[in-house]
Amino acid sequence: MKHFFHISLARLWLGIVCLLLTSRAGMAQLQLTNQPVNPTPGTTRPSLANARVVAGKLYFQATSPSSSNGELAVTDGTAAGTSLLRSTTPVPRQLGEPRGFTEFNGRVYFSANDGANGRELWATDGTSAGTQLVRDIRPGAGDSNPVQLAVVNGKLYFIATGPGLVPEIWVSDGTEAGTRALSSALGISLGTTVREIAAVGNKLFYATQTNDLWVTDGTAAGTRFLKGGPLTPAIPDGPRYFAGLNQLTSYDGRLMFRGNVIPIYEDEPWISDGTPEGTNVIDIVPGPLGSFPSNPFVYFSGRMFFTTGLPSAALRASDGTLAGTQIIKTGFATNITPFNGRLYFTLNQRELWSTDGTAAGTQLVRDFSQGSILPDPNGLIVSNNKLYLLTVPTFPSSGRTLWESDGTTAGTKAVPMQTTLFGRAINAINLNDQVLFTSGNDFSSDVQLFKVTPPAPPTVVSFPDRTGTVGEYYFQSIASIVPSSGPASYQMAGLPPGLVFDGGSGGLIGGTPTTAGVYSVTYSVTNMFGIIIGISYFNFIINPAGGGSAAFALSAPIYDCGSGAFTLRTSGGNGSLIEYQIPGITDWTSNPVGIIPTHIRQDANSMPLMLRARQGGTIVGMTFNFVTACGGSGGGTLQLLAPTYNCATGAITFNTSGGNGSPITFTAPGIQRASATSNTGTVEAGLRADPKLIVISATQNGVSATYTFNPACLSLRQAAELENSLSVRVLGNPVVGKQVDVEISGAEGQPVTVQLIDTQGRPLTEEVIKQATKTERRTLPMNGAPGVYLVRVNTPTQSQTIKIMH
Repeated sequence: MKHFFHISLARLWLGIVCLLLTSRAGMAQLQLTNQPVNPTPGTTRPSLANARVVAGKLYFQATSPSSSNGELAVTDGTAAGTSLLRSTTPVPRQLGEPRGFTEFNGRVYFSANDGANGRELWATDGTSAGTQLVRDIRPGAGDSNPVQLAVVNGKLYFIATGPGLVPEIWVSDGTEAGTRALSSALGISLGTTVREIAAVGNKLFYATQTNDLWVTDGTAAGTRFLKGGPLTPAIPDGPRYFAGLNQLTSYDGRLMFRGNVIPIYEDEPWISDGTPEGTNVIDIVPGPLGSFPSNPFVYFSGRMFFTTGLPSAALRASDGTLAGTQIIKTGFATNITPFNGRLYFTLNQRELWSTDGTAAGTQLVRDFSQGSILPDPNGLIVSNNKLYLLTVPTFPSSGRTLWESDGTTAGTKAVPMQTTLFGRAINAINLNDQVLFTSGNDFSSDVQLFKVTPPAPPTVVSFPDRTGTVGEYYFQSIASIVPSSGPASYQMAGLPPGLVFDGGSGGLIGGTPTTAGVYSVTYSVTNMFGIIIGISYFNFIINPAGGGSAAFALSAPIYDCGSGAFTLRTSGGNGSLIEYQIPGITDWTSNPVGIIPTHIRQDANSMPLMLRARQGGTIVGMTFNFVTACGGSGGGTLQLLAPTYNCATGAITFNTSGGNGSPITFTAPGIQRASATSNTGTVEAGLRADPKLIVISATQNGVSATYTFNPACLSLRQAAELENSLSVRVLGNPVVGKQVDVEISGAEGQPVTVQLIDTQGRPLTEEVIKQATKTERRTLPMNGAPGVYLVRVNTPTQSQTIKIMH
């Protein structure tokens, strides 16, 4: 078909300008409250490098107009809840480069430099007035540099350099008087200069500058040496047992760490239960090299996972024993993160993988060969049942891209992010199930804090049905269904054969229809970021050539025995809209295509289906036995199945399955037949007028089977009354949150099936009520993307479908 639209050069430039200047609706900017709405470059530079979420708030660094240093800022994820916190220096609000945020006794403790006391221990309750210096551990402008804050047995421990200029363990109860060096508090030596600490249950493990491992419970009696010392005890000042000691990590009440022993074990993971005899090496690579485990150790499903460098790079899992240590995947693994019952990791900074903890259960999620995945010691970001990661594109592209994943290849995609002119993601973090990230550009120092928010559900617009005729040329201009502030594209799906759509600012439908029928068409508008912002559903009715004058009738359906898929067929009629229904399977719909659910197809006692069609005021129907339609006879035990029955004429056909193929004799009182072996007949008029149960029997070589049949048929009036008796309400529509509440009445005593279905007809959730009460309430999970969904409720005789927005 000829194209009807041409894009001018001016329109192209307009689209480019809109792309650069329009902020994506799904990104909300969080301004610091003491900054202008549109800050000038350099006035606000939040950094997430040392940020941490504590007690539901994010503490991070930001720059104020009065300082060039990073200062303490806090946010709850809203613009109103984002602010710089007060400091005590002559320079307003200055509290430089805060880091190490740790919750203790309802407050957040951290280290910072106020410009007068050096880097010291501070605490905040999240307000300016409640942000205070705890103690000037190294008096004056010198730094005590508190690091590695940890809580054990109701006390705060950290490493700091006091007046003696030696890094050692300090302990605090949160007050100035209660903050002192642990060695002086206990009155004993803790070994020597302390380099690293780790909280493990009610113990604090620590490594000294001389690479000795110690443990303490905060008492003199509970402080002891575990492993290390001089390699040769007779030479106390000679080489040490450990050449290196780091990566102290809690593991199920034990400590896992990395120890480099010369020359026996070299560089391997170690495990300790807090006793000297329970502190042992996991000797993965015996000899003078070792396996070189790299940071960090990550707990998952009862084991620790980590990357080793030798004999080749590999992701390993260990239960703390050599026998229980195995290779999961070869390659250099980083960003090791548990998510949704599996462990995700990036391999060689190019690929995203997941594992169930076994080599066989490890699989590739996505290959990022056109860029590299940024390694982060904290792993990937888990937020709102999604996994997030940052990538750097291949040269010469620049900037970073934020990706989200549901753990599948198809569900791993870039997050559209047009935040500022030439914006790029710098870093990201999870706060209360929402992703916050910093973004700026390469042409100024402007950096701002943003959060990822899901796009708004598309606007559903009413759109009139269209009508055409086979063989007659059709042409019509289609208006846009929603306004768009930037470039947008328009699509139509489901058009009748012979018609095509050409999208522009709305679009055109043109062509010659080739096949009569009713076609369900979806018309949608997508913005520049690929997000659907408007959607409409309408029917396109194509009449037969010359019109339809024959009597309206329902024909035998097209049925696929393997999948249960069916297509209802009609003939004749006046060419107007036709609707179809299978009670218990579908409600009235213009779509003749559907699927018989598996549980119905597999139920040996399933009754034949009632097929119905209506056009205007005319309703036609027939029964359809899908069992016999799929050859349900021959082989196995002889069985009588539900008969095929015509309510209008009384014609009946007996259906069987199994047997040995020899003649079958039937008995059926009240059914007129030509002979005892005939499987067809007519239900007597008296039984149709006053229905009573009929027992049908079948006998083959002495083997008999029976089936009890009710010849009662519902009148159209009775059927309509039954339909109207079922009532379904969605409690809250549009649906907000991750679940939809449904109220059902009018199905008391009946089995009920409740389904959540997408617009493609695919069931997402199904719940079966074996016997309904007078009023039933059911909650279905809503795990899909925002959009249009259907709630369908079926009983054996009734069905109702409600469209919902999420």
